[in-house]
Amino acid sequence: MRYSLLSRFRGALLGAALGANQGASAPPPGRVGHSRLNLELSRHSSWAGMAAASAESLIRCGGFDVEDWHQSCVMAWQPDATRGEAELTPVAALMAILPLVLFYHEEDLIWPEHLWQASSLLSPLGGCSWELWAFGYAIAQSLQEKLQPAIAIVNIQKMAKIVSSPPAGQDGAPPVAAAKLADLLAEKASLEMAVTELTGLSGERPGSQSPNGAFALALYCFLSTPEDFGLSVVSPMRIASHRELTGAIAGALSGAYNGIAGIPMSWQMCEPQRHRGCLDSSMSFMPLSISPIPPPTASVSFLPLASRLFAAWAGIYDLNRQNIDRADWSKVMSHLSFVPGDK
Repeated sequence: MRYSLLSRFRGALLGAALGANQGASAPPPGRVGHSRLNLELSRHSSWAGMAAASAESLIRCGGFDVEDWHQSCVMAWQPDATRGEAELTPVAALMAILPLVLFYHEEDLIWPEHLWQASSLLSPLGGCSWELWAFGYAIAQSLQEKLQPAIAIVNIQKMAKIVSSPPAGQDGAPPVAAAKLADLLAEKASLEMAVTELTGLSGERPGSQSPNGAFALALYCFLSTPEDFGLSVVSPMRIASHRELTGAIAGALSGAYNGIAGIPMSWQMCEPQRHRGCLDSSMSFMPLSISPIPPPTASVSFLPLASRLFAAWAGIYDLNRQNIDRADWSKVMSHLSFVPGDK
């Protein structure tokens, strides 16, 4: 089914947030029953502020200004210099990188370059090579309505060999995780087998916080059930480590592929009195802070944030107005494919 590009922007950002929240609130593995969905996005303002800071920098600068983007992300993570440095978490780094991929999804030669540059500034993801490329590739292909899961894994496996190749003159084995991921998907392996195989690769110890296994497992959960947002996000909750990151990756991938309409309404519902803006589906925009650094402790409404990022990408966002004329908005919408009833 075809969804509007705005719907996919919204689905990716909100999906990542919901996946991360579900990972943070999921019960320990092996516990019987399901946990209540954690939809209180403002409870995790640290990584939510990173997503807002990244998107605001892109909106403010009209693109990826490395210095402004990095400064915005650093200050969003460490707003109070007196309390000392806290280690940046992988999920916070991912939330900062996601708006970059959304903004440059059409530029197949540019988004990987920006992705490497951004990841080199965010140490928790600096060791991920093919994993980051696979994440960006799946998001970009989904936004262009080109993603075919069966073909995607073949391309991911090929690219993994390229980006993970050793320096000239040195021997190196191909990335085991990418090959194993392809095998598991081809065999339609069970989730239990995928968890065992993917989280045990590359010497990763049980309970470790390496993000490599999280990317591989999230890709498996998404590519094995691409049209089921809930299953893609809930499945990773059965692992013991980095569930928050795995959920965020799977949520972003599934949200970009299925659009906001693919996220169950029960997942989209926020507390109506305190987060009414989360359900705003109108074409107006609820402005976040337009200051250089958005307050990381403020509640981040991901749907308006995604709408503003989309407007900046489309070239109709005016910082001086903090708003968009409906005439300008209608002009852009007339050039985009919308399905009747799609939000």
